[in-house]
Amino acid sequence: MSQVEVLKIKTADDARQAIFLLELANTRIRLIVGQTNLDEEVRKALLAHSAMIDMRLGAARRDASILKS
Repeated sequence: MSQVEVLKIKTADDARQAIFLLELANTRIRLIVGQTNLDEEVRKALLAHSAMIDMRLGAARRDASILKS
């Protein structure tokens, strides 16, 4: 909860914007991971973490959709 205060998320629109930015960052991270010369196991682990982040952001987006602006 203290992390939410740091982000100053006060409205549903603030939450949606934060989720959008996190989704955008995660997409860029996947692109970077895909273009680097990493060990295949490391790459798979990083992409698995990214997939988990996507799932959590999807859940957060669904939760935010029921909030009123």
